[in-house]
Amino acid sequence: MAYIKYKSKDQNPQHNFTQNEIYFHELELLIKKSLDEMPPKRKAIFKLSRERGYRNKEIAKELNISERTVENQINAALRELKQYFARE
Repeated sequence: MAYIKYKSKDQNPQHNFTQNEIYFHELELLIKKSLDEMPPKRKAIFKLSRERGYRNKEIAKELNISERTVENQINAALRELKQYFARE
């Protein structure tokens, strides 16, 4: 914690903002690439959950699948994301 405070004093706030923006856009790109490698149904479920903020019950109803399937697909998508980031 002390190191973080030390480093934050040492950095130019404008530089941090710019660097954080770059990191954010790189992260978005990596997530998009990872999603593009997923099966279409898993990708759709994950996007409904994370991008649109749907609850599992809403996703299940919209896609006419069980809530358990939604949970399994979201968990699988998260595992795939972690694996993708480990490779990059």
